[in-house]
Amino acid sequence: MIVIVGVVYGLGFVVNGFVSGSKYKQAFFPRTSPAWQRTMLASALLLPRGRSPAASGLVLGLLGYVLISLTNLRHGCIDAFPWSALFLFLLLFCLLCLPLHVIGTLLGRALNGNPANPCRTAAIPSPIPVAPWYYQPFWITVISGMLPFGSIFIELFFLFASIWSYKYYFVYGFLLAILTILIIIQVCVSIVGSYLLLNAENYNWRWSSFCSGMSIGIYLFAYSVYFYAFKTHMSGWVQGMAFFIEAVRISGGTQR
Repeated sequence: MIVIVGVVYGLGFVVNGFVSGSKYKQAFFPRTSPAWQRTMLASALLLPRGRSPAASGLVLGLLGYVLISLTNLRHGCIDAFPWSALFLFLLLFCLLCLPLHVIGTLLGRALNGNPANPCRTAAIPSPIPVAPWYYQPFWITVISGMLPFGSIFIELFFLFASIWSYKYYFVYGFLLAILTILIIIQVCVSIVGSYLLLNAENYNWRWSSFCSGMSIGIYLFAYSVYFYAFKTHMSGWVQGMAFFIEAVRISGGTQR
């Protein structure tokens, strides 16, 4: 099982590099895409994707685990992350995952770097007309996060209680249904947000479509602050740091 997970995760780096490399080159075509090497490294190191150091982005994951481990060692806790496992993960990442990501990026730039536009595009961008506030990308992004968060709001209490309040959680079938609904709603709000921008003749829809589904992380972190303040009995900066590091990583993973 561990071998299968490792192989699938390694192949995911190939897919990640292929998509990021091809899309970045298409965005600048026919010009030469500047600093594509930095984009390649950023997509491999910085993008949050989960709760483990391997899945939450190398920088974010390692920073969180190092802070928690140093704090636990300082106070004599036994729950410190083993440094040997951390070194083994870094070695595996540098020797396996990063080369696969580079291969995927080069394949994406070579095989899918030229955009297949259905029509000719103008060399000079058209001016974007002034639109009402509810057509602005910022407000579309902020409002779009409310609907996905509303779909998981009730279930969040039971999930957080099982993590931080030592409660049992056993309704995994219902959790799968909630996750499916969350994915569908995130897709729908991204589509609607892009439609509103295009309807307002704003062609800068790419980042807005991404941020519309990603903005749920803001509401999720705000709920984490509420849960810590009113639903737990935690105190002190040690427990607070552990809680909020996990909250940031969970919020980042939910954005993806």
